[in-house]
Amino acid sequence: MPKLKLNIEDIDKTSVSSVKLDKKTITLSPGKSEQLRATVMPANAANLKVTWSRDNSQVAEVDASGNVTGKAPGFAKITVTTENGGFSDVSMGTVVPERAPASPDIAGHLTSAESTVARSLEAFRN
Repeated sequence: MPKLKLNIEDIDKTSVSSVKLDKKTITLSPGKSEQLRATVMPANAANLKVTWSRDNSQVAEVDASGNVTGKAPGFAKITVTTENGGFSDVSMGTVVPERAPASPDIAGHLTSAESTVARSLEAFRN
């Protein structure tokens, strides 16, 4: 008859039950970065390790610490996944073109087209 070996350490290990990101959306410009933070629950789980990924490498990169860097305008889904249990959460990343400074006309005023663009961008950001 085969013997069953049971280690007490195995009984005391707490499994992961979920992971949650601190931000559901982030907005970046190309070359700019923002940190996402993952909270693995319960906090006393035996294995708190996570991996990070993104679905669109042309738009954004994410490193092993959750730092997201914009590459080009577009959208990218940033996913964190627990090593224990495979639980995941997602943040939607938007990379927007860097806002160019408006150039005044000869009299020092914004041109009509630039003024319209500036108002549209300001409304989008708010």
